[in-house]
Amino acid sequence: MGNQENGRPRTEISLMLAQFDKLAGRYPVNGSIIYLVSRRGDHHFAGPLGRAAIPIYPDSANELFLSGLSIPAQFTFTTDATGRVTGTVLQKSGAEIPAPRIADAEGKAAMARCRHAPDARTPARRGRARGLFDGR
Repeated sequence: MGNQENGRPRTEISLMLAQFDKLAGRYPVNGSIIYLVSRRGDHHFAGPLGRAAIPIYPDSANELFLSGLSIPAQFTFTTDATGRVTGTVLQKSGAEIPAPRIADAEGKAAMARCRHAPDARTPARRGRARGLFDGR
């Protein structure tokens, strides 16, 4: 499976589940869209809260890319001196968008708000609900 972001070919590697689980979490992008990076079984996913998650693929221990989209994108995870994940940088269309990792309690509260919000496909919310992977 190949993909290119920043002119570099991407090839999926095998990542131990414990390595990926360190990356899993919630990351607010542009201050308004919170992306959930998660795992189901041995598959990895990312997507904005309230929207369908998209499969992501590791090509290193701290980089995961999206494949099959019209615009290539990747997440590069940042760590502190102890190795704890502190955030990610979403790279898409040449832009680099930093996103700090937020505490689980804050992320769960945001998820609860999404569940109680009107459907993201309704006309009143359509513009705000779009994610960064929509090709815009």
